[in-house]
Amino acid sequence: MGTMLYAFGHSMDEPSAMALLDAPDSVRKIHAAYRDAGAGVLATNTFQAHRLALERGGLADRFEAINRAAVTLAREAAEGRCHVVASIGPPGRCLSTLGDRSFGEAVKAYREQIAILEAVDGFLLESFTDLLELQSALQAARDATRLPVIATVALVRAQVEERLLTPEAAAQLAEAMGARAVGVNCMGPREAASAISRMRRATSLPLVARPSAGFPDANGRYPVTPEEFSRWGAELLDGGVSLLGGCCGTTPAHIAAIRALL
Repeated sequence: MGTMLYAFGHSMDEPSAMALLDAPDSVRKIHAAYRDAGAGVLATNTFQAHRLALERGGLADRFEAINRAAVTLAREAAEGRCHVVASIGPPGRCLSTLGDRSFGEAVKAYREQIAILEAVDGFLLESFTDLLELQSALQAARDATRLPVIATVALVRAQVEERLLTPEAAAQLAEAMGARAVGVNCMGPREAASAISRMRRATSLPLVARPSAGFPDANGRYPVTPEEFSRWGAELLDGGVSLLGGCCGTTPAHIAAIRALL
């Protein structure tokens, strides 16, 4: 959603969640474009709309309005043809270095957001890079909802080498804490395929892969074309992925290519 909003003219200096109030038509049109491309699931524009993130942007007083608008717009665009999941992102701070008090604050913030977003079909915990951050979101979801929870992590080599979060640890934690599926997002397709193969050996949960369209260049352009994305999609499916989608830089054309593959 973020990269598409910027393409629609939304300022990169403002949180993408602000578009829910300032440019709702743009958000609705983006959702509808993915629906028409063949997506079976739409994710709400709430990735950084928990209170911890909104407080940093001076938007805490608009927390409820932002989250409720996100569900309404996604539901309207889905037109009953897609499931809607609520996107929830990391707290924006490394809990591994801040101790129990910050863990508790994160759990509280996630419970609050989950309660506001309950009118969805499930929850997508995405882009987590730290084990305690992921645990805080899974704990809040286990406490606050009976809807299905999908957990996906974004891994880079340094994080894996420092053991902040490995594919195996993410998969095992997600399974132990009741997630219905686990996987990766916001990684290049090649990196996603490697992480998925390691997760497959660590869990019996269904696997999810939502790669980015590669990594952006200095001008913000993503290199992986829809055709190449589809080829990687085929490899991910062969590797055991049950749910396939896209993250940063993936346009409706990328999703249409995946739909054609399926």
